[in-house]
Amino acid sequence: MKRFSLVIAILLASQFIFAQGASKTVSDREALAYGMNYIKAQFPTRANVRVSSYELLKSEETGKDCYHVFNFENGGFVIVCADRRGTPILGYSDEDSFIFDEVAPATQGWVNQYMQQLDIIEAKNLEVSDENIAAWNKKSNRAYVKTVGPLLTTKWNQSYPYNMLCPAHSQGDHGHTYTGCVATAMAQVMKYWNYPQSGTGTGTYFWGTWDTINYAETVYDWDNMPNIYFNWTDEQKTAVATLMLHCGVSINMNYGYDGSGTQTEYTVDALRYNFGYRNGVNYKTRDNGNPNEEEFEHYFENDTIWTRMLMEDLDLHRPIIYSGRPSSGSGHAWVCDGYRIDDQGNRSFSMNWGWGGSGNGFFTVDNLNTHSGPGDDGSYNFVYDQGAVFNLAVPDSYIAPFCMQEETNVFEEEHWTINDGSYANFYRKNTDCDWLIKVRDYATDTVICYFNYFELEAGDELKIYAGENASGTLLYTFYDGNEPVDTIWHIGTPLYMQFTTDGDNQARGWEMHYEALRYPYTVTSSIVGTGGTISPEGATRVKKESNLTITMTPDAGKKVSEFKVDGSVIVKNIAPGETVGYTFTNIKENHTIEVQFGPASAEDEDLSGVEIFPNPSNGKFTVNFGELNVQSYTLYDMSGRIIEENNVNGNSYDFDLDLSAGTYFIKMIADDKVATHKIIID
Repeated sequence: MKRFSLVIAILLASQFIFAQGASKTVSDREALAYGMNYIKAQFPTRANVRVSSYELLKSEETGKDCYHVFNFENGGFVIVCADRRGTPILGYSDEDSFIFDEVAPATQGWVNQYMQQLDIIEAKNLEVSDENIAAWNKKSNRAYVKTVGPLLTTKWNQSYPYNMLCPAHSQGDHGHTYTGCVATAMAQVMKYWNYPQSGTGTGTYFWGTWDTINYAETVYDWDNMPNIYFNWTDEQKTAVATLMLHCGVSINMNYGYDGSGTQTEYTVDALRYNFGYRNGVNYKTRDNGNPNEEEFEHYFENDTIWTRMLMEDLDLHRPIIYSGRPSSGSGHAWVCDGYRIDDQGNRSFSMNWGWGGSGNGFFTVDNLNTHSGPGDDGSYNFVYDQGAVFNLAVPDSYIAPFCMQEETNVFEEEHWTINDGSYANFYRKNTDCDWLIKVRDYATDTVICYFNYFELEAGDELKIYAGENASGTLLYTFYDGNEPVDTIWHIGTPLYMQFTTDGDNQARGWEMHYEALRYPYTVTSSIVGTGGTISPEGATRVKKESNLTITMTPDAGKKVSEFKVDGSVIVKNIAPGETVGYTFTNIKENHTIEVQFGPASAEDEDLSGVEIFPNPSNGKFTVNFGELNVQSYTLYDMSGRIIEENNVNGNSYDFDLDLSAGTYFIKMIADDKVATHKIIID
C-alpha cells in the first residue's frame, strides 16, 4: 500500500534559527534554508545551487508532515525532516534526484521506516531532545572530517536491458521479468570487483520448463559492462544481462513480471561457491550484529556497533549488499558503498538503490534522537529489520589483472570507462601501460574525461598527452599529491595516456570515464507568462566555444519588461515593439535566459518620440530627444556592463564610440520616466 500523499511546489529560501520551546513543526521555508546551508557546506562547489522542485511527504495514516524533499538544478537533493524531534537531514546527494514516486521500492521502504518513527513520536507526544535542539540551531552546517566512497560507479537497474535474458513474460518490461533487487545489488558489487573471469558449477531454474545455465563455461565480459545505460551496443547489453541472470539463478530468484524476489542471505553461498569470493563472506542482521547484545539495555548502543561494522568493511573498500524490510510488505536489497563522518561524529552512509541512480545519496542509518520528558532514558527501540553481507571481497590468493604492456589499448567508442587494469584491487608494481582515446570525429567533437576515483602512491604517475603518442603535447601529469580535480575538456586531437609505477608501494589506482560530445552544453530559454515569443525556446544543445543568439519579440502593444541571463537582470523596459537579441559567445558552460513581457504604457508612448540615426551605425550616431526633457542616459552592452553614462543638456546628443559589433542599449530618464532603446553597431 502506498503510505504517503505528495504535494508539489516550488519554494524560495529564507534564513532561520530554531529556538528552545519553538514549534515542533519545521515549515517548508525553514527546511529549505536549513537544507540549502547543509548542501553548500558539504559541497562548496554547489554554493549557487538553486531548487528545481519540492516534494512534501505526508503520512497517509495520520496526515502528518514528515519530510521536505528539495531537488536542485543540475542534480542533487536534500531531504529535511518536517519535525524538530527527528534528525534534521535524512539524506542528500550532489548528483542524483529524489522523486518519491520514481525512486526504488527499497528507497521508499527506507523512508517509510522513518515515517513510522515520526508517527510514533507524534502519538507519544515526545519533546525535542537536547541533541536535536543543538542540531537544528546550528547555523553553518558541519564539514566532514572523513569520507569513504561512494565506491560503486555503476548505476544499474532491474528493468530493460538488464532483464533481457530473464524469463519471458508478455506483461513484463520489454517482455521479460525483472531481475530482482537482490540480483541487481549482487551484480553491481561483482562488477565493482570485475571478478570472476568464469564461475563454478551450474544452476537451474523453472519457468514452464527446467533450464540450466553453466557458470563454469561462461566468461564474464567485464570490459563490456558500462556503468550507466546509454546507447549500449547489443554486446554490452548481453554482457550485463548475462551477469544479472546468473546472479538471479544462483540465489533462487522467484521471477515475476511485476517484481522478482529472494532472500539476501542466499547471496553468501552463491558468492562463495559459484563465483569464488572469499570464504569469510557472511550475512548478519542488525539484531545479531553484536555478539554481546544482551549486555546492552538500549538500542543506541547497538546502533553504534552496527555502524562500526559497516565502516570497517567500507574502510577496506568493500561494498556491502544491504537489505531492509518495512513493517508490512516485502523486503528490499541495495548496496551500501561509502560513508561520511562530520566533526560532531554524526554518520551518513552512501546508498546505491539499484534503480538507475534515482535516489542515490548519503542517508542516516541511526535511530532518531527522541526524548519524552523528565526522567525518560531518551531512547525508543524502533524496529529495524536490516541485514548486510559483510567481508564481501575477492580471495586473498587472487592476482589482480593488469593493463596490457605489449601494445597500446585503443578506444574508438564514443563513451567508455578506462581503469589502470586492477579494477578494485591494488595495481601492480613496475607497470608501464598506455591507452589511446581516438574517437571518430576527434577533430570536431569535445571529449570530456572525469575520474571516478584516483589513488596513487609516491613514484607512480599518470600522464595525458594531446596526440597519438608521448611525442605529443603533455597536458597533465597526475600523481600522489596532484590528483585530478576538474573535468578534462579536449578537442582537436586524440588523447594518449601513459601509466607508470615503480617497484615500491601500491594503491587502489584510478578509473576514468570519457564521452565524446558534439554538443556538450545547454542554453535554456523561457518566457515568464505571455506577451511575446522567444526563439529558440527551451533547451538548445551547443558546441563548446560556439555562439548562440536568442531573439525576444513582443506581441503588438507589448514590450520586453525584463530579461535575465543566468539569473541576473540584464535590461528592463525596452521600448514597445522592439525585438531584442542576446548572443551567448564562446560558450563554455550551461546558460539560462528568461524574458518577461508587459503592456506598453502611456509613459512608454511619451518616450517613443526618441530618434536614433543612423541605426545600425559604425559607432557614430545621434540621439534626438525631440521635445522630451531628458536629464541623463546610460549606454551599456548585452552583458549589462556600462559603456558610458552622462547628464544631458539639450534635445540631442552625438556619439562617436569605438565599439565592437553587436547590440547595445541606451537607457534614458526624462521627467522621472525611464525607457530603453536598442542600438546596433555593425
